[in-house]
Amino acid sequence: MTIYSPMPEELIFQGMDEANYEFQHIQLDGIDIQVQMVNANQAKIVRIFSPIADHYLNPSYSPGTIITFPPAYS
Repeated sequence: MTIYSPMPEELIFQGMDEANYEFQHIQLDGIDIQVQMVNANQAKIVRIFSPIADHYLNPSYSPGTIITFPPAYS
């Protein structure tokens, strides 16, 4: 990766090693998806794992999309 910036590298990459991203793998409509939890019942799609090209073209599964889980009843 090449970065063209007048800022020093120390400022650009400051805090990157302290970032703590916790990802979970779920199945949504039969598709394996990696998500990052936003709150107790919402998650942001990070990536999908599928050999089917149509899954990647579906905007419902695109990275950055927020999905909402139904409330859990006990």
